[in-house]
Amino acid sequence: VRDPRDILVSHYFSMSKSHPTPGSELSEVKAERFNEERKRVQDTSVDEHALRKAPMFRKHFAGYADRILGQPNLRVDRYEDIVFDTDRWVRSVCEHLGWDVDDRLLAEVVARHDIVPAGEHEDRHIRRVRPGDHIDKLRPETIDRLNEIFAPFLDHYGYDR
Repeated sequence: VRDPRDILVSHYFSMSKSHPTPGSELSEVKAERFNEERKRVQDTSVDEHALRKAPMFRKHFAGYADRILGQPNLRVDRYEDIVFDTDRWVRSVCEHLGWDVDDRLLAEVVARHDIVPAGEHEDRHIRRVRPGDHIDKLRPETIDRLNEIFAPFLDHYGYDR
């Protein structure tokens, strides 16, 4: 899981700059809708986008909670825990699955997937990675509103609000 406030910020930059326009695998109608949405996002601020998309994301999170996240034996990890300590996370996943993996192989896997750019790259898919991005990108009043919208999710997964 990931902090929904950060997801909304990431979604803004992805839709406005880095997400590739769908190709021929989609119909022209879907590609046109995508381009219309991209233009709409580019014409709004990150705050406006976050508040406009928050109800849809809340609905998705509620669906996950109802249908997926409560399943027995399902492991749920927080994005923040993965990116801040990838080595520990990979080891705990292997332990959870009962895998005895060589330390050198684990180190190779961690090195290959521990990607945190030095700075921010608004036009790339891997833009910033750092959790808490919403604090830098959103106005306090926007964060307050998102905190209300996502309160149960934030509380359940231990996100500060």
